[in-house]
Amino acid sequence: MQRSGWVGWLTLTFLGILLLPGDLRAMPEAPAVGKLIAIQGQVTVRHEADKRWEPAKVGQFLGAGDAVRTGPASSASILCVDESQIKLNENTMVILKSITPSPRLQPVSPATKEPPPPSRYIVPEGEIWLRNKQEKFRFELETPAVTAIIRGTELNIKVRRDGSTKVLLMEGNVCIANPQGEVCLLPGEEGYALPGQRPLKHMLVEPADAVQWVLYYPGVISYQDLPLTPQPGAFRTPPGPPALAALIREGESAYDQGRLPAAREQAASVLAKDPENSRALTLLGWVSLQENRPEEALKHFSQMI
Repeated sequence: MQRSGWVGWLTLTFLGILLLPGDLRAMPEAPAVGKLIAIQGQVTVRHEADKRWEPAKVGQFLGAGDAVRTGPASSASILCVDESQIKLNENTMVILKSITPSPRLQPVSPATKEPPPPSRYIVPEGEIWLRNKQEKFRFELETPAVTAIIRGTELNIKVRRDGSTKVLLMEGNVCIANPQGEVCLLPGEEGYALPGQRPLKHMLVEPADAVQWVLYYPGVISYQDLPLTPQPGAFRTPPGPPALAALIREGESAYDQGRLPAAREQAASVLAKDPENSRALTLLGWVSLQENRPEEALKHFSQMI
């Protein structure tokens, strides 16, 4: 898939608006800090309150301290209120230790003048991809070997059973540290550490070849692979008459090529004939996100709920 095919993925950060208090008030327990938006295979959730593992569900809210675990040949995707996007590969566990809502979703009071505390994630074992574009907001990701201090980044982290950790930086800024030392990574570099040993780093490719190391990410996808209302098979065959299905396919192709006006036109054409067409609403919502119109996007997404 061309790089333009996953441009839509970058705008997932704005989906934090779907976790605003309107949704959170519906939760009888503590406010949610994340939401499972996609699962495949064996995926379980452990709540901080009862410590019991239970089968995960798409759309399930996650609280502070909750953990998500994937089994063999399984995966999961999470959106968090700090605007982090996380994808878990097989045999992986992630703990949402403490997640601070994004200032863009819950502004800090000017009277306090205190920066928000960093979000904290823990990866005891497995492999995750994480992206967060907030350059001024700090995140910490802990493994048995190191703590990664993150600012506005895209990275892939692999943790083996012995605790050894590899951190591949694709964008942004990351420093990995433990009591033995610290190293900071540049895009295209990989950090490595064993428990009790000083972190090291090396360059994977030359900067001129940076486009190639995107391939290291195990699962670059288009927005169509992570629908907001996932349904088996729903995003393979467009709904409605063949003529409308053709328009939807053309619109999605235009979106993946970065031709947003054409994508918007095709989605609008479908909705003019079928106002409740979920796939066209999804496409129009993503176009709105790309055009930096989050309120308009939320309106389109809400029509599918």
